[in-house]
Amino acid sequence: DGEHILTLSVRKPSIKAAGRSHLHSLTTRAGRILRLELTLSERQMGTSRGRSDAMLQLGQHAISQELRELHLGRSFSVYHVPNFQAVLSPAIESYPAS
Repeated sequence: DGEHILTLSVRKPSIKAAGRSHLHSLTTRAGRILRLELTLSERQMGTSRGRSDAMLQLGQHAISQELRELHLGRSFSVYHVPNFQAVLSPAIESYPAS
């Protein structure tokens, strides 16, 4: 209804040449948990873990209050990848969701 929940402001890090990286993703399908591998070819990427590179402002919305009550710490990373390609593998592992 137009209420402010949160504003996340992030300083964009400078980009540099980058190679390939791999990450694993978890998802569910047909009642099973699947682990997949993504191979990323970033070409260019910028990263930052500087505390001053991000600012979170919470509003007065009920969701904002729920976030405050979580007492979250401050672990933060910024990844800026203006151009990349990704290849998603078939499921590497599969487990029942229950």
